[in-house]
Amino acid sequence: MKKIIFFEERDFKGRRFESSQDCMNLASNLSRCNSVRVEGGAWVIYERPDHKGNMYIMEPGEYPEYQRWMQNSPNFRIAMYQHDDFGGQTMELTEDCSHLHDRFSMREVRSVRVHDGAWVGYEEPHYRGRQYLLEKGDYRKCCEYGAMSPTMQSKEGADKRWVVLLQLFSCPVRLPAARSVRETLASAATTRPQAETSRIPVPPTLTASVRHRECVCEIIFFEERDFKGRRFEYSQDCMNMASNLSRCNSIRVEGGAWVIYERPDHKGNMYIMEPGEYPEYQRWMAHNDHIGSCRTIRGQNSSNFRMAMYQHDDFGGQTMELTEDCSHLHDRFNMREVRSVRVHDGVWVAYEEPHYRGRQYLLEKGDYRKCSEYGAMSPTMQSVRCIRRF
Repeated sequence: MKKIIFFEERDFKGRRFESSQDCMNLASNLSRCNSVRVEGGAWVIYERPDHKGNMYIMEPGEYPEYQRWMQNSPNFRIAMYQHDDFGGQTMELTEDCSHLHDRFSMREVRSVRVHDGAWVGYEEPHYRGRQYLLEKGDYRKCCEYGAMSPTMQSKEGADKRWVVLLQLFSCPVRLPAARSVRETLASAATTRPQAETSRIPVPPTLTASVRHRECVCEIIFFEERDFKGRRFEYSQDCMNMASNLSRCNSIRVEGGAWVIYERPDHKGNMYIMEPGEYPEYQRWMAHNDHIGSCRTIRGQNSSNFRMAMYQHDDFGGQTMELTEDCSHLHDRFNMREVRSVRVHDGVWVAYEEPHYRGRQYLLEKGDYRKCSEYGAMSPTMQSVRCIRRF
């Protein structure tokens, strides 16, 4: 039976609180926490309510002072290979690496073996770009962990290609909020770990939480760049945001996938927002700081994606069928116009220009007999990608 006990004082003294299930906010039960006893199960404790802030893994045992659980660290080891089926040059890591090419001079990662821990791979250096969850096990080809290609180009347009790995659970945590380790690993791909803080022990102030695994949609809009100024949070659709914010220069998506619109009533240019941080409006490819409305994208994490695109209205003419991202439709299919679309599986984003640039259009499961039905003014569509995280 899973059970964790929090004590206000060191050496298991003072007021105590027991939990055998997830808890969103422990602040009402304890004002501080200086010792913990785990009597069953493995737990993750958090520094702040609602599963936010630094996290720390607690295995069965006794922690008579908060410095004890700051010293507990899980093992991490991953091997990356230049060729399929674990062949060619090898890189092995036991810690974060912000730039694999600079460190190992290896341009491609075609297979991966995760020995210990769970990791996140990034398309670009310094933990940016598309992310891939790498849990314990073997990935004989890059497509097995969700990548289309082992060569991932940086946004700076250089000829070099990088893959970047960030180890999960690398930050020290000072305070409790718990849920099971297995549940945390399953949802960690949608949450970017916070920057590592000082390892000097700091007296704890208890504001903690625990929950069962479920998708919680949340988006936060900030009036100024770099998440500053007045802010407003949403967890559901909003038809008109003008009464809350006069402008928007940065956004943090903490759960779910969203569509934001330039004008109220879900009109005007749309931008697809997946979990992550957008410190300035150029990051979501907007041309100004106007946001008028927003809504959640109702989908589910899936490995199945299929879409058919047609040259003429009402599904006529030449057909293109895709089951994965395509950065340049004309180069691949020699077709300049897409006038109708049928989405069989998954949720997609279409772009007016190659390489995922220009005006965006959301394509959810269903039929679009004319380009105007998915919001386009012309049939120009040059790249598409799947939405893999909700």
